Amino acid sequence: MNDRIFNRLTEISVALKSKRQTGRTFHTTFILEKKRIISIGINNLEKSHPKTAEFDYVGEKKGSFIASLHSEMDGWLKLGQTDCSKYTFINIRINNNGKLDYSAPCLGCKRLMEQIGFKKFYYSNKNRGFTEYNL
Repeated sequence: MNDRIFNRLTEISVALKSKRQTGRTFHTTFILEKKRIISIGINNLEKSHPKTAEFDYVGEKKGSFIASLHSEMDGWLKLGQTDCSKYTFINIRINNNGKLDYSAPCLGCKRLMEQIGFKKFYYSNKNRGFTEYNL
């Protein structure tokens, strides 16, 4: 994957964030077939989905546990396919300053990726770049 694609997807994430009120950060997951975007997932801290129970999605908020719809699962659900082994996933986190931030998959998202597969998986890192994730 080249920097031009990462930069363009980051621009799209910033634009999407500007249109939504969110919590402290904003996550998007782009699912690509070759260089074409075929699905975009966005995190939703207010909603859950019955599928989250299958992948151990649990987050902690003020001492109680909540489940939320993570961008990886949202993108996968929108895609509507069980085998994603030919697709590339790219996770991007935009912080409240509009900057690229760390977006490695959580345990639930890792379990999801193991089950649905992927060709490649990248996430934004602490150095405002991208890291390839390997199971």
